Amino acid sequence: MDRKELIAILVLAGVVAIAATFRLSGHMLTQRNATPRPQPNTPQPGTSTRDASVGAGVGRLIWPRPRRRYEPRGREARALFNAIERIFAEGLLDASAAAYRYFIERYPDEPTVEVARFRIGQCHTLGERYAEAAKHYDLFLNHHPRSDLRPMALLWSGVGHMHQGDIALARSRFEELVASYPGTPFADGARRRLAQLGPKS
Repeated sequence: MDRKELIAILVLAGVVAIAATFRLSGHMLTQRNATPRPQPNTPQPGTSTRDASVGAGVGRLIWPRPRRRYEPRGREARALFNAIERIFAEGLLDASAAAYRYFIERYPDEPTVEVARFRIGQCHTLGERYAEAAKHYDLFLNHHPRSDLRPMALLWSGVGHMHQGDIALARSRFEELVASYPGTPFADGARRRLAQLGPKS
Protein backbone atom coordinates (compact mmCIF):
# COMPACT_ATOMS: atom_id res chain seq x y z
CA MET A 1 0.00 0.00 0.00
CA ASP A 2 1.51 3.32 -1.05
CA ARG A 3 0.88 6.90 0.05
CA LYS A 4 -2.11 7.28 -2.30
CA GLU A 5 -3.77 4.25 -0.75
CA LEU A 6 -3.07 5.65 2.74
CA ILE A 7 -4.77 8.90 1.75
CA ALA A 8 -7.68 6.86 0.41
CA ILE A 9 -8.01 5.12 3.79
CA LEU A 10 -8.09 8.44 5.62
CA VAL A 11 -10.62 9.88 3.17
CA LEU A 12 -12.79 6.77 3.54
CA ALA A 13 -12.63 7.11 7.31
CA GLY A 14 -13.71 10.74 7.01
CA VAL A 15 -16.64 9.81 4.80
CA VAL A 16 -17.62 7.07 7.26
CA ALA A 17 -17.50 9.53 10.15
CA ILE A 18 -19.63 12.09 8.27
CA ALA A 19 -22.17 9.44 7.26
CA ALA A 20 -22.35 8.18 10.83
CA THR A 21 -22.94 11.72 12.10
CA PHE A 22 -25.81 12.29 9.66
CA ARG A 23 -27.32 8.89 10.46
CA LEU A 24 -27.10 9.57 14.20
CA SER A 25 -28.64 13.03 13.78
CA GLY A 26 -31.53 11.62 11.75
CA HIS A 27 -32.07 8.85 14.26
CA MET A 28 -32.16 11.35 17.14
CA LEU A 29 -34.75 13.50 15.32
CA THR A 30 -37.08 10.59 14.56
CA GLN A 31 -36.73 9.14 18.05
CA ARG A 32 -37.19 12.37 20.01
CA ASN A 33 -40.81 11.63 20.96
CA ALA A 34 -40.67 7.88 20.58
CA THR A 35 -40.53 5.33 23.37
CA PRO A 36 -36.88 4.66 24.19
CA ARG A 37 -35.60 1.39 22.84
CA PRO A 38 -32.83 -0.63 24.45
CA GLN A 39 -29.39 -0.15 22.90
CA PRO A 40 -27.65 -3.10 21.25
CA ASN A 41 -25.80 -5.17 23.77
CA THR A 42 -22.06 -4.92 23.88
CA PRO A 43 -20.77 -8.32 22.74
CA GLN A 44 -19.97 -10.61 25.65
CA PRO A 45 -16.89 -12.79 25.79
CA GLY A 46 -17.41 -16.45 24.96
CA THR A 47 -20.59 -15.92 22.96
CA SER A 48 -20.92 -16.96 19.35
CA THR A 49 -18.89 -15.04 16.80
CA ARG A 50 -22.06 -13.58 15.30
CA ASP A 51 -22.85 -12.00 18.70
CA ALA A 52 -19.92 -9.70 17.97
CA SER A 53 -21.49 -8.54 14.71
CA VAL A 54 -20.23 -5.25 13.36
CA GLY A 55 -23.64 -4.35 11.94
CA ALA A 56 -25.07 -2.92 15.16
CA GLY A 57 -24.96 0.66 13.89
CA VAL A 58 -23.64 3.98 15.13
CA GLY A 59 -22.58 3.97 18.73
CA ARG A 60 -21.62 0.28 18.68
CA LEU A 61 -18.48 0.00 20.71
CA ILE A 62 -15.52 -1.53 18.98
CA TRP A 63 -14.94 -4.66 20.97
CA PRO A 64 -12.71 -5.20 22.73
CA ARG A 65 -11.60 -1.60 23.17
CA PRO A 66 -7.79 -1.33 22.98
CA ARG A 67 -6.26 -0.59 26.36
CA ARG A 68 -4.29 2.61 26.85
CA ARG A 69 -0.96 0.80 26.65
CA TYR A 70 -1.80 -0.20 23.07
CA GLU A 71 -2.29 3.39 21.90
CA PRO A 72 0.08 4.37 19.08
CA ARG A 73 2.89 6.58 20.32
CA GLY A 74 3.27 8.76 17.25
CA ARG A 75 0.66 11.29 16.18
CA GLU A 76 0.54 10.06 12.57
CA ALA A 77 0.26 6.43 13.68
CA ARG A 78 -2.50 7.33 16.13
CA ALA A 79 -4.47 9.20 13.46
CA LEU A 80 -4.17 6.30 11.05
CA PHE A 81 -5.14 3.66 13.61
CA ASN A 82 -8.15 5.65 14.79
CA ALA A 83 -9.26 6.09 11.17
CA ILE A 84 -9.02 2.34 10.59
CA GLU A 85 -10.99 1.66 13.78
CA ARG A 86 -13.79 3.92 12.48
CA ILE A 87 -13.87 1.98 9.23
CA PHE A 88 -13.97 -1.31 11.17
CA ALA A 89 -16.79 -0.01 13.41
CA GLU A 90 -18.91 0.61 10.31
CA GLY A 91 -18.51 -2.99 9.17
CA LEU A 92 -16.27 -2.38 6.13
CA LEU A 93 -14.42 -5.60 6.81
CA ASP A 94 -12.28 -6.01 3.68
CA ALA A 95 -11.14 -2.39 3.76
CA SER A 96 -10.40 -2.69 7.48
CA ALA A 97 -8.34 -5.88 7.11
CA ALA A 98 -6.25 -4.30 4.33
CA ALA A 99 -5.78 -1.13 6.36
CA TYR A 100 -4.73 -3.01 9.50
CA ARG A 101 -2.18 -4.92 7.39
CA TYR A 102 -0.85 -1.61 6.11
CA PHE A 103 -0.59 -0.29 9.67
CA ILE A 104 1.49 -3.34 10.67
CA GLU A 105 3.84 -2.82 7.71
CA ARG A 106 4.11 0.94 8.26
CA TYR A 107 4.52 0.90 12.05
CA PRO A 108 5.95 -2.52 13.00
CA ASP A 109 7.36 -1.25 16.33
CA GLU A 110 4.12 0.26 17.64
CA PRO A 111 2.48 -1.70 20.49
CA THR A 112 -0.76 -1.29 18.53
CA VAL A 113 0.43 -3.94 16.07
CA GLU A 114 -0.83 -6.51 18.59
CA VAL A 115 -4.37 -5.14 18.30
CA ALA A 116 -4.11 -4.73 14.53
CA ARG A 117 -3.18 -8.41 14.09
CA PHE A 118 -6.11 -9.44 16.26
CA ARG A 119 -8.49 -7.16 14.36
CA ILE A 120 -7.56 -8.80 11.04
CA GLY A 121 -8.71 -12.11 12.49
CA GLN A 122 -11.92 -10.44 13.68
CA CYS A 123 -12.58 -9.03 10.20
CA HIS A 124 -12.40 -12.53 8.72
CA THR A 125 -14.48 -14.10 11.51
CA LEU A 126 -17.22 -11.51 11.16
CA GLY A 127 -17.11 -11.97 7.38
CA GLU A 128 -17.49 -15.73 7.96
CA ARG A 129 -14.24 -16.46 6.14
CA TYR A 130 -13.17 -19.06 8.65
CA ALA A 131 -10.05 -20.38 6.90
CA GLU A 132 -8.59 -16.86 6.74
CA ALA A 133 -9.71 -16.13 10.29
CA ALA A 134 -8.01 -19.26 11.66
CA LYS A 135 -4.81 -18.41 9.77
CA HIS A 136 -4.67 -14.88 11.18
CA TYR A 137 -5.54 -15.88 14.75
CA ASP A 138 -2.80 -18.51 14.58
CA LEU A 139 -0.38 -15.83 13.34
CA PHE A 140 -1.47 -13.64 16.24
CA LEU A 141 -0.97 -16.49 18.74
CA ASN A 142 2.55 -17.12 17.42
CA HIS A 143 3.55 -13.46 17.64
CA HIS A 144 1.91 -12.59 20.98
CA PRO A 145 2.18 -15.51 23.44
CA ARG A 146 1.46 -13.32 26.50
CA SER A 147 -1.21 -11.04 25.05
CA ASP A 148 -4.33 -10.09 26.99
CA LEU A 149 -6.20 -10.92 23.78
CA ARG A 150 -4.88 -14.49 23.70
CA PRO A 151 -7.97 -16.16 25.26
CA MET A 152 -10.22 -14.61 22.60
CA ALA A 153 -7.80 -15.54 19.85
CA LEU A 154 -7.66 -19.15 21.07
CA LEU A 155 -11.45 -19.38 21.10
CA TRP A 156 -11.93 -17.87 17.65
CA SER A 157 -9.00 -19.77 16.17
CA GLY A 158 -10.70 -22.93 17.40
CA VAL A 159 -14.00 -21.83 15.90
CA GLY A 160 -12.28 -21.14 12.58
CA HIS A 161 -10.62 -24.57 12.51
CA MET A 162 -13.88 -26.20 13.57
CA HIS A 163 -15.69 -24.64 10.60
CA GLN A 164 -12.97 -25.96 8.30
CA GLY A 165 -13.38 -29.47 9.67
CA ASP A 166 -9.96 -29.54 11.34
CA ILE A 167 -11.38 -30.98 14.55
CA ALA A 168 -8.03 -32.00 16.05
CA LEU A 169 -6.63 -28.45 15.86
CA ALA A 170 -9.92 -26.92 17.00
CA ARG A 171 -9.94 -29.24 20.01
CA SER A 172 -6.32 -28.34 20.75
CA ARG A 173 -7.16 -24.61 20.79
CA PHE A 174 -10.20 -25.12 23.06
CA GLU A 175 -8.26 -27.37 25.44
CA GLU A 176 -5.40 -24.86 25.70
CA LEU A 177 -7.91 -22.12 26.46
CA VAL A 178 -9.61 -24.15 29.21
CA ALA A 179 -6.27 -25.20 30.73
CA SER A 180 -4.57 -21.79 30.59
CA TYR A 181 -7.50 -19.42 31.22
CA PRO A 182 -10.06 -21.54 33.14
CA GLY A 183 -11.84 -18.67 34.90
CA THR A 184 -12.59 -16.59 31.81
CA PRO A 185 -15.89 -16.42 29.91
CA PHE A 186 -13.92 -17.50 26.85
CA ALA A 187 -13.14 -20.77 28.58
CA ASP A 188 -16.89 -21.28 29.05
CA GLY A 189 -17.29 -20.88 25.29
CA ALA A 190 -14.50 -23.39 24.71
CA ARG A 191 -16.10 -25.90 27.09
CA ARG A 192 -19.39 -25.66 25.20
CA ARG A 193 -17.64 -26.33 21.93
CA LEU A 194 -15.66 -29.23 23.37
CA ALA A 195 -18.97 -30.72 24.50
CA GLN A 196 -20.30 -30.32 20.94
CA LEU A 197 -17.23 -32.10 19.58
CA GLY A 198 -17.73 -34.99 21.99
CA PRO A 199 -15.01 -37.29 23.34
CA LYS A 200 -11.79 -37.90 21.46
CA SER A 201 -12.00 -40.91 19.17
